[in-house]
Amino acid sequence: MSGILLAPGPVATRYALTRMSRVFCTAVTRSKFLVAAKRLETANMGHLVALTSGKRPQQVFIKKTPAEMDRFLRSDEHGGYCTPEEYLVKYKATPSTVITQKMKDGLVALGLVSESCFKQEEVGEMK
Repeated sequence: MSGILLAPGPVATRYALTRMSRVFCTAVTRSKFLVAAKRLETANMGHLVALTSGKRPQQVFIKKTPAEMDRFLRSDEHGGYCTPEEYLVKYKATPSTVITQKMKDGLVALGLVSESCFKQEEVGEMK
């Protein structure tokens, strides 16, 4: 589950995690991604949506902002996933190239994320 939270950018897909996990030689199956994303969704750390971008729908986990996550990550119940500082750095990072411009545009058009979420590397440090 922490892999989803530590994926670069405000959203995560199975494909982005698979690319990220090649460093660790770990395959991320569709079922593993869905189980982890649904657990995070149940814990109110974001939400899972299906977005059609290309030939088939993609499951996209939309992470909560660092400000919304701070109290969750500092709690005893959810504190084991990652630190608030780690989450902030990863949330602000440039999303994986697997998150295409078409996917970003679709998420923004549906009102699921703001356009500024994908431009945070230009905004500077969040306070």
